[in-house]
Amino acid sequence: MWKWIKRLIGLTFLLVIVLVVFLIPAKISTQEQFKNVTVNTSLVDLAQEGFSTADVTASGLQTELQLNSPQLRQVIKGMLGEVSDETLLNTAVAMIGDYINVQVPIELGPIESMVSMDFTASVTDQQLTLNIERARLGHLPIPRALVASKIAEKVNQEGTGATMTGNQIQLTMPTSGYQIHSAKVEKGNMVLQIIVPISY
Repeated sequence: MWKWIKRLIGLTFLLVIVLVVFLIPAKISTQEQFKNVTVNTSLVDLAQEGFSTADVTASGLQTELQLNSPQLRQVIKGMLGEVSDETLLNTAVAMIGDYINVQVPIELGPIESMVSMDFTASVTDQQLTLNIERARLGHLPIPRALVASKIAEKVNQEGTGATMTGNQIQLTMPTSGYQIHSAKVEKGNMVLQIIVPISY
């Protein structure tokens, strides 16, 4: 009997160690956190720069913009305005491969960990849709629905203008005489097709 109790204690101890290893991720990059982002540009500025190489099409002037991770962080922070929420300020955003990766630090008792989410992006009628593809707590995969419900609570209480349906976040994009025709993330960059309608 004592032998079984010792095995159970040893197995429990081993399980706790394995769980801690899975929950403790690599550190969030401080340069990718919103609190360390200085806004030097906006989507409107980038669009205006892009129109120097625009093509004339039947629907108007059309150009393609490529945003890298630092530019995306600046655009997002500029859209958010003044932020005092500590969790949001400590959140990190980067584009990795074909995904937008968002890392949110959390504390689980004495363990500092993070929730890491990978999103795909698309645009329809000036509405940016971010779809949660994967979520992890540390290195441990977790259900997308669990993360989506927590995001929905935050989005709805902050009054950000964003809405959450299922695993999708919808956000209305700012306009300044142009339309965002399409958006996708590929090879660590966000590619935007922008059109300025021309009336004849």
